[in-house]
Amino acid sequence: VEVPTNEWEQISILNEKILDDGENESASCFILQDNLIHILGTTVRTDTRKILLIITDESGNSPLYFKYGLKNIIMEGFGMDYTSDGGYVFTGSNLVLYKIKDSGEL
Repeated sequence: VEVPTNEWEQISILNEKILDDGENESASCFILQDNLIHILGTTVRTDTRKILLIITDESGNSPLYFKYGLKNIIMEGFGMDYTSDGGYVFTGSNLVLYKIKDSGEL
């Protein structure tokens, strides 16, 4: 099968927004619901890693940043899902399971 050389040129980006909270952040998954994007990942500051939740609208405006973790323990966010009460369940490194309210609070 021959792949056209201009295949990458056919991709167009409709909207690009960089969400940066001033730390070294990475994302592992996201959920889109009710016109909000919920992004789960990890934030790194020096030797500390915490689970990161970013909630923003579909255009990336006014993002809210929530960080979860224990002092001096490296934690990373890997997966999430909604719960029946409107909150979230996160899975992370070190066999961590977090249950978060819909507001992002523990």
